[in-house]
Amino acid sequence: MASQHDSQPLFFEGFWQHGDLKIGQFRKWLDLCIIVAESDWGLYPIAIDNTDPSDNDIISDIDILGQDPEQVLPTGHYVILNRETLRHVVAIQTPLNYFRRTASHSGTSSYGRGSSFKNRVRERDGRCVITGNLVSDFSENVFRAVHIFPIAHLNIWRQSGFESLVTDTGLRTGDAKIDSVQNGMLLRPDVHDLFDRHLISINPDNGYMVTDFTKPGEFHGGRMYHAREDGDSERPLDELFRFHFLQAVLRNVRSIADDELEGPDSDSGEEVDWHDVHSVRLDNPKLHKTANGKARLETELASKLNLLAFHQGTI
Repeated sequence: MASQHDSQPLFFEGFWQHGDLKIGQFRKWLDLCIIVAESDWGLYPIAIDNTDPSDNDIISDIDILGQDPEQVLPTGHYVILNRETLRHVVAIQTPLNYFRRTASHSGTSSYGRGSSFKNRVRERDGRCVITGNLVSDFSENVFRAVHIFPIAHLNIWRQSGFESLVTDTGLRTGDAKIDSVQNGMLLRPDVHDLFDRHLISINPDNGYMVTDFTKPGEFHGGRMYHAREDGDSERPLDELFRFHFLQAVLRNVRSIADDELEGPDSDSGEEVDWHDVHSVRLDNPKLHKTANGKARLETELASKLNLLAFHQGTI
């Protein structure tokens, strides 16, 4: 998908349509990702092989966004144009920030409050809440107790006031309450990795449906398993899923592609594998020479320090 940004097209990463995303929902996603300078704009299909959408070579002059919002969004490539003139309009990215998650598995700790968090989440859920696989059918270490909102971003947790939403009466939740079971769920390791990368997410405003942004779409369309009724003090918080889903939309629909997260740094050309825990070594020059590396190091350090404070009971 493309629009005009100054004199150059502004491209967006797009996503894989698995046959159920409706036009109205996609419009909401667009509003999270872009701000269009003109009010009267629409979305028009262009040829898949059109690498220069500035030539206005549209396949149809019918605005997709003007169709029934309950209609499934057709697959294809699109360009944003003024509805009256069919000329490009200026669009910029929204100021909403995308926050990377680390690949650390803090929920699997076997001591201190980490152990309490893990045990309480495991006892409550008893299964992977996305796939439905039961803990009783596998060995104990197959599943991970996962923080829905990452400990690495404790400052954002506090700024967002999420601790005020926690009603968990369980012991040892800490002042910030970020280790409450209301910020936890049990996942299979492979599902956890996709969740950490914002490649799958749970939409609490669509029946807790799982949106799988990957090409295979293995988990798409499933529903999250809830072990507690709405209003229960141990039930995961909808606001945390909304935050994660927003991040997933920004990561997959807005132009936050893999090369920004994991690929070569724009200045040096060196790569930092964001999801390889072994790459987080102080003697790894990529952590100091690349913008991606510095961001990775900062997030990992925040995660480690917050996790330490979490185990010591100071947060």
